[in-house]
Amino acid sequence: MSRTLSLAGALLIVACASPATRAQQPPTPPAPSVAVVRPLANLAPRRIIVTPVFALKREDPLGWAAGIARPRAMLRQLDSAIVAEFDARGLNATWYFAPDLERSYRLNSTYAADPYMLAEQPLRGSVDMSKPYGDPLATQLRTMIALQDGARFVILPVELRFERVGKGTDGQAVLKLVLVDARTTEFRWTGEVKSDPAPAFGPAVLTSLANHFADLVISP
Repeated sequence: MSRTLSLAGALLIVACASPATRAQQPPTPPAPSVAVVRPLANLAPRRIIVTPVFALKREDPLGWAAGIARPRAMLRQLDSAIVAEFDARGLNATWYFAPDLERSYRLNSTYAADPYMLAEQPLRGSVDMSKPYGDPLATQLRTMIALQDGARFVILPVELRFERVGKGTDGQAVLKLVLVDARTTEFRWTGEVKSDPAPAFGPAVLTSLANHFADLVISP
């Protein structure tokens, strides 16, 4: 009898203690969120010029570039994809893109620089961020900002290239970007933006690249 009571009492103590014990344990912390890095976010409210994509690197391990019959037309497709994406995010009112620059050039062709013929070749390699860039690009960009009301900073997409993703067969597009202060001819930032991996090159790769370019500035 006493053994039975003792066992029942022990079970009662365990039953009563369990909820309290569970309550004292710390809650499981939520999974950490991934911070979205937008290195060009401070440019969003400014008047910014984005020049046309300058060049395509012709060699790549996947042969994507070699398979493009009309490289210049493809680069213009990328320009259009960039305009469409930034427009969708509400920056079309304050930012100037390839169509704006081309229109301005046609109206002022006697002294303005053709936006598709800028002297960007030296920027395709490594740049010394501590030194200003020189002419003829300096003069070309000064004239360009003078024709675009309130603009000072220019983003130059200087080179598009393709690369393999890991050891697989997928590839991705990589666009090198250079940000300059056209008034002082100083470099402000340089970096790369990449498309999502894809099994083959096509319009979707360009759209993805434009999306991730805009992600550097503003959320979708």
